[in-house]
Amino acid sequence: NILVMSDVGQTKSAEPPGLYRAQTVRIWAKRNGSYHADLLMSGGDQTEDTYDDEYRDFFLEPLSPIIKNTPVYPVVGNNDAQDGRVSVYYRNFTLPQNGESGGYPSGSEGFYSVDYDNVHMVFLATDGVKDIGKKSGSQYKWLLSDMEYYRKNRRLLDWLLVILHHPMHSGGGKGSDASNWQRTIKGLYLPLLEDYGVDLIMAGHNHVYERSYYVYDANRSVKEMAPYILDSGDGREDGNGVYEKQKADNAASEKGEVFITVLSPEPSQELPSTYYSNGYPTLFYHFFDLADSTNSKFDRHAGYMNLKIIGKVLHAEVYGKRWQEEEKEARVLDFFTIDKSKITYLPEAHGFGYSKID
Repeated sequence: NILVMSDVGQTKSAEPPGLYRAQTVRIWAKRNGSYHADLLMSGGDQTEDTYDDEYRDFFLEPLSPIIKNTPVYPVVGNNDAQDGRVSVYYRNFTLPQNGESGGYPSGSEGFYSVDYDNVHMVFLATDGVKDIGKKSGSQYKWLLSDMEYYRKNRRLLDWLLVILHHPMHSGGGKGSDASNWQRTIKGLYLPLLEDYGVDLIMAGHNHVYERSYYVYDANRSVKEMAPYILDSGDGREDGNGVYEKQKADNAASEKGEVFITVLSPEPSQELPSTYYSNGYPTLFYHFFDLADSTNSKFDRHAGYMNLKIIGKVLHAEVYGKRWQEEEKEARVLDFFTIDKSKITYLPEAHGFGYSKID
């Protein structure tokens, strides 16, 4: 099980501070059968004010039942890097920069990759690292090398997962189309990730849960994405059917990915905006599907995502509870499956080819 959370360190925007964080940890243990996870991916903003005591009080101690025996891999969020205090973030985490956890050595704790079983995970910075919005920057140059590492190890690595703080595709109060910075990040990194067959791109920042359809060629405005939806179903075996990875048209690669805005274990006062009523074709799911739109408090959820990967099948489940609901009311908010079992790899002189098995 891979546990995914984001914006764990919300304090001022959560009401009352810490209550839902503790409940979310207990819900995880109850649903999972124990506090242990194979690893924890954290999508940034581990704190709001970037002080050592906040990392202790709002991240490390509340999550201690989980992280005392679970590796933690975070990314830098805008709050982690605010006011030039990103050094506090680095002081509170020891992260791989020399390939210790697999992947190509990054030389930086701000961005890195991790191999776990047949999964290659990429952790990208959208704050706190110099020149991350440029091809000449160290992160982009490293990602080129890391993607080649992934390609060369495809006999062992079936999955490419990416997490960063700022979403490449989102609605919400901090929608991706409204941010020049998020458009820059998407325009620089997404084409490269798609060239190597990325499967899942997770982010935080918005303090809501969002999930796209199964899409490809997504380096464009969210509102322009309708022709680039590969599968407009729900991705569920008991629904419209699971998402099946496809062979790319013009490259020895695969195509099809899902974009996720990950829930926080603390509900936020920041609500989805009118972005959702403005025609965002890639959004399959958002909180207005569950919310009473006449009462904004019921748009606020706390929760997490759990990824279960068995061979070439990935199951994603999102658990959470509404603001002011009893802990026992926690429920499955969303689930979907990506299946790559019909894709096999054939060695060719130039690398890998792909053959779909009917």
